Amino acid sequence: MLKYSLNFFIGVLLTLNSASVLAHSFNLGLIIPLTGSQTQAGQQILDGFLLATTEEDSHPDETSDGHLGGLDSHVLKVDSGTDSSTLIKSLQALMRKREPIFITGLFINDTDQLISKSLEQRNTVLFDPQESSMWQNKSSSLKSMDGGSFSVKFQNRYGYSPTADAMRGYIAARLIAATVRSLAEEDLDKKAELTGAYKQIEVSLK
Repeated sequence: MLKYSLNFFIGVLLTLNSASVLAHSFNLGLIIPLTGSQTQAGQQILDGFLLATTEEDSHPDETSDGHLGGLDSHVLKVDSGTDSSTLIKSLQALMRKREPIFITGLFINDTDQLISKSLEQRNTVLFDPQESSMWQNKSSSLKSMDGGSFSVKFQNRYGYSPTADAMRGYIAARLIAATVRSLAEEDLDKKAELTGAYKQIEVSLK
């Protein structure tokens, strides 16, 4: 009986621990050109975005794509270099399987309205970082999360000077990080709270 109780107790602990690990993460969608004439822009956006995920809370042997707002973040890519029908199908498939709470990126071929419509009934915040105060104030003095030079950090990591597309990706990730950190974790699946928090960060983060 004692052995059974001990095994049961250990099993409960392991289950709770697994649930906790799974809870401390979220998915986000990055719509960028992975094929076609703008693949270089897509890669630069991705580089800038992933740089931000390494700036806080990183640790060895992590299985996520880094951290944003103190949580593991999983970056799920959708190719915007395809025709609009294929893009929307890919996005819908992603929503069914992984349910990202943020969608951002570089929307080409005038697909932004189609993307927005496909997300209407979802618990997902769709945003363009170019509408943020941080983007409007961007310059060569753009700072990293620790107050250092974004340009220097980017150059050291990737071996090339950051472009406007790289800044776009970086700023998008910073907006997500600040939004996530401003909310209680249980509010991340509440669209009203998530949208409201993002809107505040969009105008306040410089």
